[in-house]
Amino acid sequence: MNNGKSFPWNLDLTGFCDQCGKYRAHGNHYKCSKARQAINERRRAEEARSGVTPGPKKSASVWWLLRQE
Repeated sequence: MNNGKSFPWNLDLTGFCDQCGKYRAHGNHYKCSKARQAINERRRAEEARSGVTPGPKKSASVWWLLRQE
């Protein structure tokens, strides 16, 4: 996971909300959070119906991130 930065293990965490596009530090994102939860719930239900099982979750440890190269 090399994002072109000097330190590839740095995560790309954005300060912007993926639902409304505003800074997360400004305002209440309760509605955005509920919309995100509903989207993820629908995605998981669709995966369950189709029989697709998601892979195991991996922790974002430095060791794991460095292995992605």
